[in-house]
Amino acid sequence: MEAMAAGIDVGTSGVRALACDAAGKVWAEATQPLRSTRGEGLFEQDPEDWWRSAVACLRAVTAEVQGHGRIGAISVAATSGTVCLLDSDGHAIRPALMYADARAGAEAAQIDAVARDLDARLGYRFNSSWGLPKFLWLLHHEPEHVSRARYLAHAGDAIT
Repeated sequence: MEAMAAGIDVGTSGVRALACDAAGKVWAEATQPLRSTRGEGLFEQDPEDWWRSAVACLRAVTAEVQGHGRIGAISVAATSGTVCLLDSDGHAIRPALMYADARAGAEAAQIDAVARDLDARLGYRFNSSWGLPKFLWLLHHEPEHVSRARYLAHAGDAIT
């Protein structure tokens, strides 16, 4: 049996998975849609939905390659800047703040004010789409959730 690799992508609109062999031939693909909650600056998804969708996609891909090969490696990719709070068992405490959630603008400015020298040396400014401003937003607006969290995780980390 041929060794294959599976890739999982947790994207904005859905989770996708595929299995390919060492030559790059795709043997199986699966997708599952994701729901989002959007509002004024708000953009959230449920990490438990990511998990259920990733499992469904992997089950479909695994069933399709059965008899042709076996999955020997898995890789996970996900949207940059998306963060979620997880408890000690890895379960989401609240919906994830997606990369385009813009509520952390004041926190990004606060970081820039503290990190002027770093900003000047590296040639960038912090943005509300980044993880650190989002974490500060959670600390400022939802300390009760942060106090229950064991991990601040990227979407890909939550799946891995």
